[in-house]
Amino acid sequence: SDANEFDGEIAFAAQSSMWGLINRSGAWVVEPVWGSVRSFSEDKAAVESGDRWGYIDRTGKLIIDYAYREVGDFRLRIRIHRHKR
Repeated sequence: SDANEFDGEIAFAAQSSMWGLINRSGAWVVEPVWGSVRSFSEDKAAVESGDRWGYIDRTGKLIIDYAYREVGDFRLRIRIHRHKR
């Protein structure tokens, strides 16, 4: 498996080409369910499910549904996204 650097108490980690969240003990907080992930920004991270992106909080809870084809990091509480046209 592959893991990103820890951001606080959690890090994204990959297993079988899917990404999830682990804690510092290496235990899964969220089992690997995402195809791609982006780093946390303002306590939110973009995660990809299928061909759509949504955003999770630091507990791994989906807070913005998988509705976007492209996403950016949260900055100053502004989401950057584009809908499929």
